Amino acid sequence: MPDPHMHNESLRAGEPVAIGDVRLLPIEKISIQSDRGRAGLWVRASKELFAVIVRGPGGIRACDPSGAAVSVETLAEEISGLDALLASL
Repeated sequence: MPDPHMHNESLRAGEPVAIGDVRLLPIEKISIQSDRGRAGLWVRASKELFAVIVRGPGGIRACDPSGAAVSVETLAEEISGLDALLASL
């Protein structure tokens, strides 16, 4: 019998924003949870900001919502196609 509880989280790139010669790329965390019981099925989905990648004259860097540094390389390992997206910004 399949597990009635499901929880899935993933990271994805959002829509890039250009401000002058600076490009901002939000990294979103998508969470989906579901549960099944006698009374029925419930599903909860959410999207929240995980990090922002900044590409500007000084190079590429990333930070989380609190301003702490995040590794761009680690994000690229987790998000398919991120390297190509960054190259096109």
